Amino acid sequence: AGLGPDVSVDQLFARDAGGDPLARGVLEAWAGPLRAAIDTTVAMFDPDLVLLGGGLGLAAHRALARAPALAPWYQCPVEAARLGDDAGVIGAGLQALAAHAAAAQAAVAQASPVSLPTARAVPSRRAVLVNGIPASGKSTVSRGIAERMGWPLLALDTIKNPFLEVLGGGDREFNRTLGRASYQAIWSVVGEAPAGSIFVVDAWFGFQPRQILEDHLRSAGVEQTAEIWCHAPGEVLAERYRARLDQRPAGHPGAAYIPELIELANRAEPLRRGPLFDVDTTKPIAFDAITQWLQATIAADR
Repeated sequence: AGLGPDVSVDQLFARDAGGDPLARGVLEAWAGPLRAAIDTTVAMFDPDLVLLGGGLGLAAHRALARAPALAPWYQCPVEAARLGDDAGVIGAGLQALAAHAAAAQAAVAQASPVSLPTARAVPSRRAVLVNGIPASGKSTVSRGIAERMGWPLLALDTIKNPFLEVLGGGDREFNRTLGRASYQAIWSVVGEAPAGSIFVVDAWFGFQPRQILEDHLRSAGVEQTAEIWCHAPGEVLAERYRARLDQRPAGHPGAAYIPELIELANRAEPLRRGPLFDVDTTKPIAFDAITQWLQATIAADR
């Protein structure tokens, strides 16, 4: 900005208070990216408080007054940490303690080597993909499977709907964006589970390219899947969809989606990824047959 290296942040605030536009521009250029970083952190992690540390923490907090939050859902209290420059001294001390502890640990390991038992192989994660277009009966089938088998259930709408309720309904593109994020969240949860876990995943898997599913399965460590394909005639799906319009949060497609749903029912197909069990949801759900099939195809120890 041409102010020179000897100008301190306190001097910038003083010049700004005196009406210096150059000083104000420097402070705003500093505060803008900081606000964007804070907003991103708040949107991702929903913290109760954001602390600004380091020697410039107090000054950064003061500068943020020039960069308000970008949107109401990004708001979170922001405070300056009181340690200031002392934070660096404390951090250096902690690093020294950590290095000392690591050296002591290494010395103990060299003095008394032990043989660790060979780790036993554990089964990979597995997933039951309850697949079908909207209103095809996936929720009924997936809940029934989860209750009978004792496996955790992850449903796309269960992940997505709270965001629609908190953020407010948007257009269809916003709904799709939340759907993609919720889809990714499902597989992130699966990937954090212990090896050998089996999940029931309820979604219309045709709403994104097949390769995206394969990428998610690979990153989550899912090596085996079984598919339950739920379907019904388009006219039946239309009636089901129409009946629940007032039960879904704003942001889901409305009645205008029904003709598209009927057309989708005529061409939708299962993934055919691994074993497949077909369920016509216009008939009573044969849960005994489904659970027996799952015991034989995915629940058996390998």
